[in-house]
Amino acid sequence: MQEAAQAIWENFPLTELQRWLGMPENQAVLHAHWMMGMWVRNQWIHRHPSAPLARDLEKYAPFGDPDKVSTFILHGVWRVLNGQDLQALTALP
Repeated sequence: MQEAAQAIWENFPLTELQRWLGMPENQAVLHAHWMMGMWVRNQWIHRHPSAPLARDLEKYAPFGDPDKVSTFILHGVWRVLNGQDLQALTALP
C-alpha cells in the first residue's frame, strides 16, 4: 500500500491531495472515485495488469470488481497518507 500511496503522491497535484486528505475517509474515497480511482483502475487494473504493483494488489484487494479494487486502494492510500492503521482494511466491503 506504501507503493500505491507513493505513486498517487507523485501523480496528483499537491493542492488536490491536501484537500482530499483533509476530508473524512469515506467522503474522500467517494470524492476520488472518478479521478483518482479511474487513474488507479487504468494504471494498475486495465492497462498494466502485469506491473509489479498490479500483481501485489491481489494480496491487498481480494475482489474481482475493478471498482471495488480501486475503492480498497483509495481507502488504503488515504490511511497511509494520513498516518492511520491499515489493519482495518480487511473489514471493508
